[in-house]
Amino acid sequence: MKYGLTDYDIEHMPPAMIASPQRDKNFDGNGTGRNFGAELGKVVVDGEEIDAGRKLVRDQWNSELYKPLDDVRLAEDLVLENNRLPGFWKGLDNANTLRSNGIRTLIFAGANLDQCVLAGLLDAFHEGFDILLLSDGAATTSPEFATECVQWNCELGWGFVLSSEELQRGVNRMRES
Repeated sequence: MKYGLTDYDIEHMPPAMIASPQRDKNFDGNGTGRNFGAELGKVVVDGEEIDAGRKLVRDQWNSELYKPLDDVRLAEDLVLENNRLPGFWKGLDNANTLRSNGIRTLIFAGANLDQCVLAGLLDAFHEGFDILLLSDGAATTSPEFATECVQWNCELGWGFVLSSEELQRGVNRMRES
């Protein structure tokens, strides 16, 4: 699941979400983050200059799947787009898409563990999915207590917290049986 905003989504966002880039002091320190849909300009990746596109807008470089993940993605793997912090926002039908494909367990990883990842994790939990949170696959620029809080609460009842290595060992055991 990844961001894929449309102009319609941006025009109909709630005020708190529209204001969030201006309140985020994690990146430039002064709360002047770029709005959703703003042109991000050029970035240099592996020595190559790339047009980053519009912030979190569908079909832009900055809203693509993480390249190493995309490189191992199978043709039958689902890639769902969301337009809010949680990926199960009304009108998206992502929960039904997952269920109709026989998916019951979701693995959570990504940036902004205490915001985007947590919002999606809680929505998935309330939709009845089994939750696996990768402790080494989700991070945040927030203070360390934010990570501890999310992992602690996940372990208490939302799902399970495990490392990527533990997940790989479990998958290998399933394949062997």
